Amino acid sequence: NESEFIASDEVSSTYSITSLITDPSVSNKESSDNADKPIVLIVEDNLDMAQYMTESLAHNYRVYHTINGNQGLELALIHTPDIILSDIMIDGMDGIQLTQTLKNDIRTCHIPIILISARSSEEEVMEGLHTGAEDYLVKPFNPEVLKLKIANLIRLSQRNKDKEISNEQKPQLCER
Repeated sequence: NESEFIASDEVSSTYSITSLITDPSVSNKESSDNADKPIVLIVEDNLDMAQYMTESLAHNYRVYHTINGNQGLELALIHTPDIILSDIMIDGMDGIQLTQTLKNDIRTCHIPIILISARSSEEEVMEGLHTGAEDYLVKPFNPEVLKLKIANLIRLSQRNKDKEISNEQKPQLCER
């Protein structure tokens, strides 16, 4: 029983995670225009919420979606997204564990993460931010606020990459 996830351009198409890992022709179906778009990985088990986020982001981003943290980690390692949006309450590895794992891995520690949850107490928000997530968004949220947060974090991440290149510095180990 393969889990499904969505690779979205303008219209959502559903592929099995296995086919995207093993068949490069599936993951290379993006047009040349879409190939230049930043990649957003959504880790969300509520399909309605995932669809809502995908539709609001698909115009400006290549969007990948999976329903659990274990597959989220796998997709992050395969696609190296520009940003990850993760629910906290997901199956397998939850959003907190996923964030900790990604932030402690040299291959993924640079990827900005926004945790998204219905949990809104100050303690829960702080727990999420203590993992190293760059932001925490409480459901329900305004999609325009999400778009601005994504754009700002991707822009900041790109500036940091450009600064490293211009200073001819070797990439630093992840520090928290």
